[in-house]
Amino acid sequence: MTRRACWLGLLVSLGCNGAPLSMNSVADLGSADQGSADLARGPFCSDVRSPRAEVNGMLAVSPSVSAHADILNCCNAASIEVISMQLTETLALRWRQAVGPTKGPNPITLDLAQLPAGWNVSLEANCDATGVCADRYTSGLTGTLTVDQPPGGVVTMSACVDVAEPNNAPHPLLHVVHLWVPSVTTH
Repeated sequence: MTRRACWLGLLVSLGCNGAPLSMNSVADLGSADQGSADLARGPFCSDVRSPRAEVNGMLAVSPSVSAHADILNCCNAASIEVISMQLTETLALRWRQAVGPTKGPNPITLDLAQLPAGWNVSLEANCDATGVCADRYTSGLTGTLTVDQPPGGVVTMSACVDVAEPNNAPHPLLHVVHLWVPSVTTH
């Protein structure tokens, strides 16, 4: 085998995020529960080591996930951003919590179908730097979002989200989305 062939073999064995591919990644492809309405209890959101996203039937088993605190004077806010070459859309799960007496416990796990007073959560696709997005869900989300906001510190989040467009209101990009982020921290 030539040196060039050895290097090519090494590159092929690495995933897009630089991590070696494993048979577990291939096995995960078959375990996605695409028909579950409650993904918080289903296998899609069960691997505590690896995030995953599925958009319109396209599955990314190791997307790049980042978190960002949004500095606003009205509320506490942050976002989880998901990017993968297996998906044609970039995703952002954004939340805002009104400051004041509605703060609540810390950490808090939110039921996305029944948000407490003062909380807003949206799932967005292909947003530009000005905040204009090609698609956005502000309702119809199910699953959970856990937020840990220690005073003056970073924000740690996890999310298991499911959304499907209603029959009477089709969306331009996001028709069915499943998202699992076991843990991500703002910097």
